[in-house]
Amino acid sequence: MTPDTGLGADVPFLGLHYFDERQASLFFGRDEQLRDMLAKLTGARLVTVIGSSGTGKSSLVRAAVFPALREGFLTDLHPRWRIVTMFPGSSPIANLAAALENEFKSTGIEVTLRRGRLGLIEAAQQCGLGEDGN
Repeated sequence: MTPDTGLGADVPFLGLHYFDERQASLFFGRDEQLRDMLAKLTGARLVTVIGSSGTGKSSLVRAAVFPALREGFLTDLHPRWRIVTMFPGSSPIANLAAALENEFKSTGIEVTLRRGRLGLIEAAQQCGLGEDGN
């Protein structure tokens, strides 16, 4: 069988490509990590996922965490989740700023992010993400 180049649901192994929400039904075996991440999100508005390249960080977040948030697993938190994805690449702050500016139709985010250790919090406020948003 030749793999579907569009990464459709009929290809259960994606090689080095990450799983995303379209392949969530094919993604399994990370229930404990999913529970841990959701538990951490109940106490914090930001959780970072750090690990070596190829360990499944993107798949865990995109195929497990994002669907769980959209399905309302954390309804105790304000259910309005804004999900912004980006690839850090060689310019992680610039790439994060571009992704936030695109999602929130805002400008000047990179300057805010680089301003100091509260840059991400200030950038969220600059984007208009209020107390009732995540």
